[in-house]
Amino acid sequence: MAYFHPTLHPVIQGLLITSAIIIACEAPSVARTPLPQPPGNTRLGQQKEFTISSGVQVKGQKYVRQPLIMKGSKTDAVSNLIVDNIEMDHSGPLFAAFMAGQSLSDARFSRIRSVEAQSGLLRFRGPIHNLLIEDIELHITAVNQDPKKVPFGIALAGKTSADTGSEIIIRNAIISGAKSAHEGYRNGDGIATERGYSNIRLENITSSDNSDAGFDLKSSDTIGRNLTAERNQRNFKLWYGQSFDGPITSIDPGGVGSARPAHIALCGKKDGSSVFSFAHINFRATTPVPLIDIGERCGKVRVIIKSYSLNVPKDTPKLSGAINLASVEWGTEIPVDKGAR
Repeated sequence: MAYFHPTLHPVIQGLLITSAIIIACEAPSVARTPLPQPPGNTRLGQQKEFTISSGVQVKGQKYVRQPLIMKGSKTDAVSNLIVDNIEMDHSGPLFAAFMAGQSLSDARFSRIRSVEAQSGLLRFRGPIHNLLIEDIELHITAVNQDPKKVPFGIALAGKTSADTGSEIIIRNAIISGAKSAHEGYRNGDGIATERGYSNIRLENITSSDNSDAGFDLKSSDTIGRNLTAERNQRNFKLWYGQSFDGPITSIDPGGVGSARPAHIALCGKKDGSSVFSFAHINFRATTPVPLIDIGERCGKVRVIIKSYSLNVPKDTPKLSGAINLASVEWGTEIPVDKGAR
């Protein structure tokens, strides 16, 4: 039986059930505003990005050396958007919204592959409702040198109270390479969610080689399962309380950024109400990086780990940072083959 979060909107449930069918069987044609279809194999700068509109379907396209392909509408609320089966090479974002108020609902981005990417893939601003992102492969090779910019893979971005969203699913994704290499704090996250977003599900995702976090999650009511973070400065950077009802794996954090390295970095609400729960955590490393780091400028946190496995050096500290702010319930340690990598 298919699993649905109890608060998922019926529309997104329908998308989950029919996403595989839609690819093979198109709905009857309906009248739409003609889509400005960028041709494949365009040269850098020769094809101007276009603004999305409701009912648009972008399918089976290939983009080469395209700085930006689609952007959000400044004036219209956009709904029923389908972007499917996209190949990208040496290109910038497939979609980017640059300001709050660029509303998007009932949208699907699926089967997207971007190699030698020059920036992140998808950047949203609120309000967003009923968004499905699945079957993504993103490999970023360009390194950010501008301290004012934040590299990303997929971002639910936000700077204002209008940046909100709910009922969002990201699943079946491989993301790597969101890096900065400049003086000061070197940002760069594989998947990032800001505070205004809620009711989010992350499933079957690997995020690696980002200069800050593999997963930087500030959203509320966020559920994660089968997530792997590898070779990020902080593999999981979690804020205000999150729940992981399936296993997560953290491998070899540190060495790529400027922040204090950790497998999992936690920051709680100032009122001390934050709870982080984990069904199972696999910790794997060749260097003694702390398993859990607690931020000094944060509130108290309660951490519940039902089970965990360790394949790390013996001198690896379990806690670092403001350990006085943390109450950690270590559950059952499950032995592993120390020779397994």
